[in-house]
Order: sequence, then C-alpha cells, then structure tokens
Amino acid sequence: MLKTKYNFLTQQGFTLLELLVVILIIGILATAAVSQYQKSVVKSRFARLQVVGNAFVRSQEDFYLNNGTWNTTNFKLFGLLPDGTLSSNNTKFTSGDIECRYNGGSNSEILCEDKGNSRVPLWIYAYYGTSSTAIHGIYCVATTDAQKRFCIAQGGEHNRTVGNYYWYRLSQL
Repeated sequence: MLKTKYNFLTQQGFTLLELLVVILIIGILATAAVSQYQKSVVKSRFARLQVVGNAFVRSQEDFYLNNGTWNTTNFKLFGLLPDGTLSSNNTKFTSGDIECRYNGGSNSEILCEDKGNSRVPLWIYAYYGTSSTAIHGIYCVATTDAQKRFCIAQGGEHNRTVGNYYWYRLSQL
C-alpha cells in the first residue's frame, strides 16, 4: 500500500526540466511572432510613405498633361495631406513620425521619411526636375545594408549611388 501511495504522489506534477522546456518553446514562438509583427509594421509605414510619393507623381503628371510643364510651385496631393497642398509657403508636413518636405526651385521634389523607425529606409523620394538630367519618379533611398535589402524587397531597382546614398527606383502603385 505504501508503494502505491508513493507512485500516486509522484504522478501529480511536472518536473522542473519539463517546465523549463515548455517555457523555452513559448519563448521561441513569442520571439518569432514579435519579429513578424515588427516586419509588418515597417512595411505598413513604408507603404504610407509610398502613397504620398505616388500622389505627388500623379499630380505632377496631371499638371504636365494640362499645362505642358512641370509644376514647381504648388502641389495638390489628392487630399492626402491637410489642406491638400505642399507649396513654397507650406514646405513641411508632419503626421506622427512621418515627415514630408517640399523643395522648390528648379527641382520639384517631395522627400518623405519615417523619423520614428530607423529600419524604414531613410527616404522615399518623389522627384521632378526641369533640367535634362532630372530623374523623374519615386525612389527608395537607403544608407545601410538593411535598408538596401528592404528597398529591393519592395521592388526597388538600383538606379544610382550618390555618396553614401543608394537610390532604388520603385514602380508606381
């Protein structure tokens, strides 16, 4: 009878090793889930930047079709921005961690960056210039290897390198 009682008591719980194995497995699964979540957040933040760049390009193309020249003074971005414009009077727009700036003059460009996440490439750059060497379109500009890989993963094709900046041309949405 004593032996039966002893066997019954030893079957009641888990050993320390079994508990540690379960905790280890849960930790590995949680790490994988957090990593995937962070990747999704980076992609969605980059997509927000790309939407503004695409709106800029579309507004420039519409202006060019209607007027025969590129717009270098005022940009209506299809209602994506407060007040609907970036212009020579309103050169900066901030929404949360996203900051867009307009640089007027002979090069009409909108530079957007995500100040809140260093893993998002430094810039998404919509560029229209009036010179013959102007590079028209939307670019993902990277400075680190991780940002380069990200630009390529988003469909960017390497276009040029200027100093430490690697420009990847993105296809428009």
